[in-house]
Amino acid sequence: MGKRRGWRRFLRLRLATLLLLITAACLGLAFRQAYLAPYARQAVAVVKLREMGATVEFEPAQPEWLAPLVGRDEFQDVFRVHMEHRNVTDDQLNVLLDLPHVRYLYLAGNPITDEGVRNLLPLKNVRRLSLWRTNITDTAMEYISRNRDLEALDVHATAVSDEGLKMFERMPNLRELKLNGRITDEGLRHVAPLKRLVNLNIGMSQVTPAGMALVADCPIRVLDAPPWESTFRGEYLKHFRDWKYLATLPGHVYYCRDEHLRELPLDKLESLSISGSELTAAGLQRLIEAPRLTNLNVECNLSLKELEPLMRSRIPRITITTPKLTPQTQADFAAWNKPPRRIVRNMWETLRLRVGLSTKPSARLNGGMTARQTRLVKDWSLARAWQNANVVSLEFDPDDKVELEHIAALPNLQTLRLTGGEIAPAELAKLHAAPNLRDLLIHSLSLDDDCLREIAELPQLKSIDLSSPWFSESAVRAFTARMTPRARVQFTHAAGQWNGRLNQVLCRPDFLGDVAMKHLQADERMQVLRFHGLTNCEQLEKLAGLS
Repeated sequence: MGKRRGWRRFLRLRLATLLLLITAACLGLAFRQAYLAPYARQAVAVVKLREMGATVEFEPAQPEWLAPLVGRDEFQDVFRVHMEHRNVTDDQLNVLLDLPHVRYLYLAGNPITDEGVRNLLPLKNVRRLSLWRTNITDTAMEYISRNRDLEALDVHATAVSDEGLKMFERMPNLRELKLNGRITDEGLRHVAPLKRLVNLNIGMSQVTPAGMALVADCPIRVLDAPPWESTFRGEYLKHFRDWKYLATLPGHVYYCRDEHLRELPLDKLESLSISGSELTAAGLQRLIEAPRLTNLNVECNLSLKELEPLMRSRIPRITITTPKLTPQTQADFAAWNKPPRRIVRNMWETLRLRVGLSTKPSARLNGGMTARQTRLVKDWSLARAWQNANVVSLEFDPDDKVELEHIAALPNLQTLRLTGGEIAPAELAKLHAAPNLRDLLIHSLSLDDDCLREIAELPQLKSIDLSSPWFSESAVRAFTARMTPRARVQFTHAAGQWNGRLNQVLCRPDFLGDVAMKHLQADERMQVLRFHGLTNCEQLEKLAGLS
């Protein structure tokens, strides 16, 4: 009997040990399946994505105490994937399924269809999705709407129509939305239920100003790029009457009158740019009452005395443009420039120069110089009066001689933008006298390799943007190699955006004047000419001389 009991105890111990071993093995397999295997699959997926030209970004995974067990280099989640314009197909999107933690997904410019979007349904953590210029239709919107937590969606330049916007009722958390050219006022009715929408972009759509009233209940703070932005008239403000959260209007409001300003909601307004010859001091008085207005640009026909209440208001940044301010009023004009942070421009009717006279180094000087106006500027030493200007933008006719000595002498100059004119290398050398100059933008047909060599000698520059057809490839390479370690460098073609890697130029028809066409014809590097903004076939006649 004793032997039998001992044998049973032995068996029980053996079985208990076996069960413990099996449990430990199961726990190990479960741990591997839950933590090790997903990151192994993610590592393989990242390699494939990079082979396709995608950019991936990581963040530390959670819980952090597992990092030493899994490996700190491996225990990271991919949270952002950029693979725009990589010719990615629907089948290739399947590699994304091994990135379950991705939140920001940028797929624009690829031949993706509705089927490709359907393949992405298992990715439940996506919060920002960019699908512009893809081949999706309204069907894809049904798949996208299954992600109720999506916060930002970009489907402009696609075949999504008003019908597809009906799916927004399933997407209550959308905060940013960018729509395409097929959308009409009727489609905006389906946007109205989005009670968290703060940014709406309707560029190149068929939405009218009247359609803005349909989304008045949305908490939209910023309206981007409406199709009528360049012709935004004061009479359109009545359609924004019930916008309770509006912070910034799109672009500049033209032909504005006092009665139009009375339609404008002011409670949340932070920035406003308006113009109108019929604006009065009484009408502008209402803007002083805007509690959050911090940036105001007004072009009007009022005198210094009429503008005084506005200039004495608490608004920190104000820009005034009026022909009734002359050089003789500079003393009175500058007297108003006292804290808090007054920034004012006056337009001299004869020179048409906007001059910044601020007590802080944040004023701007903009000048549009025609041949006649250039002759009126007898002495460029007048520029020394703009001691507080830190951003200077000047436009010249192609034959104007650009002189930079007095501009370079401005003590607070940080950004210089020059468009047109003949710029000699010797003038660029004078920019050594501007120790605070950080940003330089020059778009001129006169720039050549000698100009590049002078610009390369400016050690203080941090950002350089140059446009000319006369740069040699060797000079560009040498300049970029020398400047890139300490500055951002960008080159563009004189007639459009130059892509040297593809030997192509992306043009806008209105850029193709006689001078630009001359340089395009002489440019032997160009193999592909792409157009943006072609509105009629008659514009193609400009290309008749290209072989």
